[in-house]
Amino acid sequence: IAKIAGKTIKESFENRQFISEHLDIKENNSSDLVTATDQYVEKMVKGHLNKLFPTHSFIGEETTAANNNASCNLTDNPTWCIDPIDGTTNFVHGLPFICISIGLLINKEPVIGVIFNPILNDLYTASKNGGAFLNGKPLPTIRPIQPLETLEKSLIITEYGANRSEESIKAKLDTLHDVISYPVHGIRSFGSAAMNMCYIARGSCDVYYEIGIHAWDVCAATCILRESGGVVVG
Repeated sequence: IAKIAGKTIKESFENRQFISEHLDIKENNSSDLVTATDQYVEKMVKGHLNKLFPTHSFIGEETTAANNNASCNLTDNPTWCIDPIDGTTNFVHGLPFICISIGLLINKEPVIGVIFNPILNDLYTASKNGGAFLNGKPLPTIRPIQPLETLEKSLIITEYGANRSEESIKAKLDTLHDVISYPVHGIRSFGSAAMNMCYIARGSCDVYYEIGIHAWDVCAATCILRESGGVVVG
């Protein structure tokens, strides 16, 4: 399903005119974008999953937004949690750090994670107690992973998010100042929560933190990161 959706995402990604003509802004926030491709892919994935698992629940970013968060009711029932395009702003601007994220929660715990970047052709998969993989190879891909003795040797990922209120911006910049001053090797920002967590799972970066992310941003990636040996808190 992820690869079928990925084909649609890649075709749209390569059609700049189509994206610009089918772009909307959520709640008058120019930093929170949605495209026709987001909506189409989510509808397609939901249709496939409903046929395969008719008793399962479904939480999707675009479905939730369209219903003013009314559909975001997480229960113990098996629930698919979908972000059709994580990194929509990257998608709009032609940056390749985008993915479709499909996660399954049972009893509110992520037990399956599938993240596919169709531009880079990177497929991340994981299942609880079954390991995590990148294109079939075990994660992390960079071995051996040595425990960090200090943050001074770390590469940190963070994002600024869509909330641009003065209070939010100040909190984020104050935290960023503290992290940089530690000091650390560097700060990176790839524009996709799911991809950020996958780069931790690969062993390419060490820590990722962000204020104000949602279940569909991290559900699949949480399973992948935990199965690769990482820790998720929050």
